[in-house]
Amino acid sequence: MNATTRYAALAAFFMSIASLAETGVVIDDAELLNLGVEFRRAGPAGNIGAVAARGRVIIPPSSEHVIGSTQPGLILRLHSAAGDPVTRGQVLAEIRSPAFLSLQQEYLEAVHDYVLAAAQLERDRQLVDEGIIAERRFEETRAIAGAAAGRRAEHRQILRLAGMSDPDIEALEKEQRFRDTLSIRSPVDGVVLDLMAKAGESVDAVEALYRVANLTELWIEIHVPQEQIGLVRLGMMVAVSDCLVDLPARVTAIGRAVDANTQTVSVRAELRGTDHGLKPGQLVDVRIVAAEPSAAADDLAAVPVAAVTRSGDKSYVFVRTATGFAAHEVEQVGDSGGEYYIRGLPREAEVAVRGVAALKALWLGTSDPDS
Repeated sequence: MNATTRYAALAAFFMSIASLAETGVVIDDAELLNLGVEFRRAGPAGNIGAVAARGRVIIPPSSEHVIGSTQPGLILRLHSAAGDPVTRGQVLAEIRSPAFLSLQQEYLEAVHDYVLAAAQLERDRQLVDEGIIAERRFEETRAIAGAAAGRRAEHRQILRLAGMSDPDIEALEKEQRFRDTLSIRSPVDGVVLDLMAKAGESVDAVEALYRVANLTELWIEIHVPQEQIGLVRLGMMVAVSDCLVDLPARVTAIGRAVDANTQTVSVRAELRGTDHGLKPGQLVDVRIVAAEPSAAADDLAAVPVAAVTRSGDKSYVFVRTATGFAAHEVEQVGDSGGEYYIRGLPREAEVAVRGVAALKALWLGTSDPDS
């Protein structure tokens, strides 16, 4: 047999395997008995066990805030340290800043220009109503007043960004009294994770002073072995070792890539409540379990390891038919305690759990193009 003929025979061989996966092999019960074949109904998906893995408690990106100085200056006082709880609007630091004084001066100038422009606009409105001035002049005055109002609003917003509250800005406008100290406030209720400055230091604009996070919401980043990721579904519950409550978390996201170094897939679980006792950065052992006994994975089945055979790069089980058996391609998604969890098996199917090697020989023998 030359090379061309041999390659053609191999191609026909594998094509016949695919065909037999659908048509099956005809064999009577007596022959199956002589071969020592035993069929058993596949276990229901509800029998799936827990997936054990390692995880780390993390802070969601949206819950963490870096708080910095909005203006250059000298740190006079720091009111909170790492670990302290803080509330929204609480003063964390005080900074003496000449640049802050300049911002207040620029705001008052913008207010003055706006007041003059508004007054001129009101006078010109009366004059145009009386026909003393042209409509064009009134439109020019209105444009000037609009620009002045815009500059006033712009400088007011700059003061807000610098750290001044609206009552402080209104007091500045009314009393014309400058504040030489800039107050840095917490934007959220939370806990100080890190203090990155000292009193007496000079700081630049936008230089970080504090890291604050709202810890009422935490995640667990779980690294699941890739061969078991098929068992994990959104909504499954997560049990955590050394946790004060049972099943404190629920799976909310499943990664779509395998880490090349660890061969794991990242799974995110959201911790519920605040009474679990877990802390950011903590390493934990977890078990991912079904939310309900029958909800582990309704498209999976459990079969003995011996029931699954491979041909090429595909996995098969032998399913009982009315006239014998058929090879059925399945996807192996995990294993536990001598069982494989597979996807793609028809419901209520009976699979061969003994004599699988003999059935495979019959299956492949029948597919031999020279037989």
